[in-house]
Amino acid sequence: MRVLIGVDGSNGGAEAARVAAGREWPKGTEIPFVAVYDPVTPTMAGLVIPKVVHWVDGENRATIQLALKMVESLERQFRSNKLSTSHLVVAGEPKRVLLDEAHRWRAGCIFVGARGLSRINRFLLGSVSAAVAARAHCSVEVIRSTERASGLQEFTDCGDYA
Repeated sequence: MRVLIGVDGSNGGAEAARVAAGREWPKGTEIPFVAVYDPVTPTMAGLVIPKVVHWVDGENRATIQLALKMVESLERQFRSNKLSTSHLVVAGEPKRVLLDEAHRWRAGCIFVGARGLSRINRFLLGSVSAAVAARAHCSVEVIRSTERASGLQEFTDCGDYA
């Protein structure tokens, strides 16, 4: 069995991992974590200014490192249960990447967190969890965090993952 867990640094993503870790899984279950980030990209003018290109590269590397630290921390919850874990940190659109990876991994279930967006933000930004639940080839569990997410803080607070 393969249980894909989508995480993004939010309280909802961490709660999804915690809930999945608390479940009883058959021996040999594989748990791939997928963290998707939106890379910083310079404008055309920024491409010709070396300082901007250097800054953009640094920001993207820092985001990847923070995401890796986060998923490695979350993976420890599963290793204590002797489950096989892996992780992938990839740039892209979360809705598309999670669905593509679930298909590629032949996941039997996907766990994602709900961020608790307001109606207007959900309308403007779209809900990753709703899109994944509507389009996935397998079961999807959307886990709501007990704490309300504060804005769009992807990979910004590493205090929980230190």
